[in-house]
Amino acid sequence: MKPGVNYCHEKKAANSVEGLFEENRKDPLIIKLVALRVGLCTMLDERKITLDSAIDIFEEEKNRAIVERSKEELMSSPEHAL
Repeated sequence: MKPGVNYCHEKKAANSVEGLFEENRKDPLIIKLVALRVGLCTMLDERKITLDSAIDIFEEEKNRAIVERSKEELMSSPEHAL
């Protein structure tokens, strides 16, 4: 993603997010990120937040989700059981 670019109404980005959701319908981390994106895009459209704020919020949550998923995978790995 390019910094400062609004991807809310870009068809390729929307299709990518929709595809990710369809492939991971039961994954709470993906559901949260998709819901956050939808909410942030709505708030941007209503001019309730700035683009920079939306980007910062989404990137922070995305990074938190990556760390959480990494921890989950580490804890479930066979090496961790030793």
